[in-house]
Amino acid sequence: MRSTALALLVAGAVATACVPTPGPGASGAPNPASGDTTVQGRLRAAGTGRMTWMVLEGDGGSFAMNGPMAGELANLQGATVRVTGQLGPAPVPPPSKGISVRDYTILSVGGEKPHVGVLAMRNGAWWLTGAETLQLTGIPADFAMHAGDKVFVVGDIRDGTLSVRSYGVLRRGGA
Repeated sequence: MRSTALALLVAGAVATACVPTPGPGASGAPNPASGDTTVQGRLRAAGTGRMTWMVLEGDGGSFAMNGPMAGELANLQGATVRVTGQLGPAPVPPPSKGISVRDYTILSVGGEKPHVGVLAMRNGAWWLTGAETLQLTGIPADFAMHAGDKVFVVGDIRDGTLSVRSYGVLRRGGA
């Protein structure tokens, strides 16, 4: 009887701890239609050695990232992102909360808004194809090895072209 009451008390405390606190720019509340939660914050690595994972530190607390997009998020340490997915326990605590990420938006890398897309060579020129299609200039020497990869690019747009200042690979082999 006592162990049942204690188990219910612990279960209630865990369930309460998994509800994110609303914060500016992201409600942290589940979307009633989909059951998804949206949280915004900065990504950092946690763990040691081969056992590492990404944690989003946001207004609603700390959330371990897992699910189908976790691999891409692992390439965004230090970036500010908004993630959407199913709230649940973390696969490896701490933290105790996790989000199985199904979608994300990169808000800032190094304080700047990046452009995201697939890197493509067309008619002798490099292009970033995604929500917007931009011709790229100022191409680093190693760009050719990333053709077809999903990347983020930070730089200035001038006369319809994006001058590459920095970039990162999110996923090999495109979208």
